[in-house]
Amino acid sequence: MAIKSQWWVYLLLIISVLILVLLPTAALGYKFDLLNLQLAFNLLYVVVIGGALILVLIGITVFISSRRKLKHELRLSIIALLVVVLPLGVMGYQIVKAFGVPPIHDITTDTDNPPVFDRAVGLRGERSNTLDYGTESLPAEKLAALQRAAYPHIKTVHSDLAPDLVFDRMVEIIGRNNHELITKDKQNGLIEAVSTSFWFGFKDDLVIRIQATQNGSSMDIRSVSRVGQSDLGANAARIAKLVKDFNSGG
Repeated sequence: MAIKSQWWVYLLLIISVLILVLLPTAALGYKFDLLNLQLAFNLLYVVVIGGALILVLIGITVFISSRRKLKHELRLSIIALLVVVLPLGVMGYQIVKAFGVPPIHDITTDTDNPPVFDRAVGLRGERSNTLDYGTESLPAEKLAALQRAAYPHIKTVHSDLAPDLVFDRMVEIIGRNNHELITKDKQNGLIEAVSTSFWFGFKDDLVIRIQATQNGSSMDIRSVSRVGQSDLGANAARIAKLVKDFNSGG
């Protein structure tokens, strides 16, 4: 009788499982063109808001089951708690990251003269972010200031290696980091690549400019997200990783 009378415990468990399933559904649905971006984000909102509400209800259920010594219901409540905590933890981590970085998605080692994209221009859809450095709502000067404040380590790389050697090393590093190489123009010192995220399949375009200097070479990197206002620090992390790989000898 206790099991039948406490049907709401099963309901909470079912809803918790559904919330857990919504997380990969939103990500993979967008990645494989089954959902548009707005619908995918709406599902994530359901995960956060619905998950938080269910978490509170589960907490109440745990309290009631414990007080009434309903061992079966208590076990189910704890299982539901563990299930819903996973998607909430994932989303909570992303939310914390979002508040820890500026809402920008165009990062470059040279904010005064950013590297210019070539082939990537034709690969971006009509609804993609602009490849112009700065916009009407976020002028280049403000964008550069936000980047410098958040990522002061993102700077032009200087090397005593000849441009050809720098080029070859970066092409190898691009491949090793699983970025899709789309331009390899050694004569003009230009490399372009596309980075695709695992879950959502978000694409960020990457351009590397290598120039000769009196003491060797200079290298500038720019990484721009195709969609979204904030990149959660992904573009800066990508550039930092490429620079680290280069400085460590490729």
